[in-house]
Amino acid sequence: FWDDLVAATGGSSDIHQWVDGTAPNRVAHAYWEGVEFYWDGGTSVSFEVKLFETTNVIEFAYCGENRMNAFSRGGSATVGLESLDQSAGVLVGLNRSGAVAPSTGYRFTPR
Repeated sequence: FWDDLVAATGGSSDIHQWVDGTAPNRVAHAYWEGVEFYWDGGTSVSFEVKLFETTNVIEFAYCGENRMNAFSRGGSATVGLESLDQSAGVLVGLNRSGAVAPSTGYRFTPR
């Protein structure tokens, strides 16, 4: 969910990271909790990215709260993956409301 997001003031949002499991089957997590749009502090979103060791699977999970407006459903965000050298990628949505629906996720498996 690439957009202009900020952690809310007053401790109502946070960004967490942790690792589950043991090598060679660990899962790295990054979780954005209640982050707000830079230009709309009244709308917050929560989502998680999981990186799976060994399989190189990547999962995006989107929480269901505050998904009632076009922006929180992806209307101003880029959703997808791109290689480090920008030579390949998978685009799920670009400024497209509905790219992220309540309680949805995407799983990317390398070929």
